[in-house]
Amino acid sequence: MVHRTIREGRFTVISFLVIAISLLSSAKAHASFGPEGSTRTWVSIKNTHWYLNGRQTYPASQAEGLLMNVRMVNAVFEDRKRPEFDADKNTDEFIATIPDYIAEGVRAFTVNLQGGFPGYEGAVNSAFNPDGSLRKGYLQRVKRVIEACDRNGAVVILGCYYQRQDQILEDAQAVRTGVVNVVRWIVESGFVNVVLEIANEFNHSGFDHTLLKKSEGQVELIRLAKKTLPRLLVSTSGLGNGRLPDNVARASDFLLIHFNGTKLDDIPKRIQALKKYGKPIVCNEDQKYSQEAAKAGQLSVRYGASWGFMHEKTNQHFPFHFTGTEDDPTVYRMLKTLTTPQKVEAYFPPPESKGGWHKLDKPDDIYRLAGMDPAKLESLHQWLLKSDSSNRDFAAVIVRRSYVVLEIEKGLNAKTDLGRSGIASCAKAICATVLAIASEESQKGNMLKKMTFDDKAFDYIPWGKPLSDPRKSKITVRQLLNHTSGLVGEWWQNKDRFVKNHGPWLAIAGAVSGPPQEMNHKLSFVIDANRFDTSSEKEYLKSLFIPGVLRAGGLPNAGALIVPHALILYNTGDCFDTSMVKAARALRQAKGEPAEVTIDSAACGDANLLAFMTRANVMLQ
Repeated sequence: MVHRTIREGRFTVISFLVIAISLLSSAKAHASFGPEGSTRTWVSIKNTHWYLNGRQTYPASQAEGLLMNVRMVNAVFEDRKRPEFDADKNTDEFIATIPDYIAEGVRAFTVNLQGGFPGYEGAVNSAFNPDGSLRKGYLQRVKRVIEACDRNGAVVILGCYYQRQDQILEDAQAVRTGVVNVVRWIVESGFVNVVLEIANEFNHSGFDHTLLKKSEGQVELIRLAKKTLPRLLVSTSGLGNGRLPDNVARASDFLLIHFNGTKLDDIPKRIQALKKYGKPIVCNEDQKYSQEAAKAGQLSVRYGASWGFMHEKTNQHFPFHFTGTEDDPTVYRMLKTLTTPQKVEAYFPPPESKGGWHKLDKPDDIYRLAGMDPAKLESLHQWLLKSDSSNRDFAAVIVRRSYVVLEIEKGLNAKTDLGRSGIASCAKAICATVLAIASEESQKGNMLKKMTFDDKAFDYIPWGKPLSDPRKSKITVRQLLNHTSGLVGEWWQNKDRFVKNHGPWLAIAGAVSGPPQEMNHKLSFVIDANRFDTSSEKEYLKSLFIPGVLRAGGLPNAGALIVPHALILYNTGDCFDTSMVKAARALRQAKGEPAEVTIDSAACGDANLLAFMTRANVMLQ
């Protein structure tokens, strides 16, 4: 969501243009490694989303950007007190079923170097020697699992320590040494599909070592792993209540939580509480079954967290069974549904004569049809109502996927007070952006015919008919680009009516007037000409753009093309250039006036506007 606040007179106008924005050029990426050797799968994080081989997981599905996982900690199990148990055969059985789990949408498996509770006490199951060195035989099984996951396009969440087993390590230094040795082994093995979990439920009473019982100890070990290999993604998991201490959350690359003891109604709250850290949230253990587990997975995905299934009795308790989706058909059907691309029917608002834009009110409709979080929308609603200390009136509308998802009114009516609220003026910039997209598609030959300036606009949108006013059928593309829409006369060219658009350029939005006698038809703007003393023309123009906005709309090669309202000027004339700004600045300085320049009706003509946009598009690639 992009927003801009424009203050004019006694009103505050807040305009929202809600598009699926992909700021790929500025996204901060964290990767375990880059691809190397013969590996097939490498994992990374960009912002709060998971990527495999540089591509976001589950594109166009409900679970897009998430990492749905299954807990298989005892796939590498051994018990030195049970010499008759065939550990290699157990691992083989799991590896054989990996494709079945993958087919249902699983993209990660949790494996632990000290396994998990096998359903009985006293097992000796550890890849560590007392001094923190690693046991080659145990690692061989782990290696086979990681390589099998790599072949199948899956990640391994590799845990180091498990309660009931840390007693094998002789002291705190051995615990530290163990972490360093695991990280070095990952590097030496060339694994790039592995993320690290320092401990399973670190504050569990089953741990003896302080480093594994206290959050401060976990922070130390996370930092130690990161120091050993900075690019490795590292975290640690808390208890089954879905919570993490603040210091652990801040130190981790992603947030590992467990939902074993978390009620369904509390799952959204737990996830929301962790959103403030701006990191991927991953539940990698939930021992619910069947319908309850399916509901937990759905809730997790709906609120933006990855979910992990633990079938304790089947996959973790001795003797272990790995039967693919037959482990729990209900759960795996749910995973398949959440991770499969959604078939979204093309939707265009009905014409005004048939009711126009449809408003979504039910939370389920907002989530399903508009793809937005109802809870976040309500939080935004409340924030907006409280945000203006001057208690000024405003109206705001949020649109997503052609649905109105929120109307906010404070002293103004979004439908009837279009002039005073400024919403009508904002439509001009949105209209120009749509025209720019259409023009680009026309130039590429992707439309039924090549668009010209004198074409009737509604010829390109027949689904907008019947028109609420027959006069609209005469509106041309040229008129829409000039924001005249067929208006004639001199009243709209009066420079005395121009209003400034204060503040930095943050979004596509139209300036509006303050006093009622001024018209809100202008898209004028104010720029700071001093920028040209320290910035090249290219850099200045780049600062007026938001590259990537249109790419999210699925338009090929449209990632850098956008029309900021600062460059969509009103009437006709020459294209905007820096010499015009510099000349105006010099004139104002000679008069002793501030070097603030208002560019208004000395606008850009139709052809020049499109030429400028094409030029800017090339510059910003």
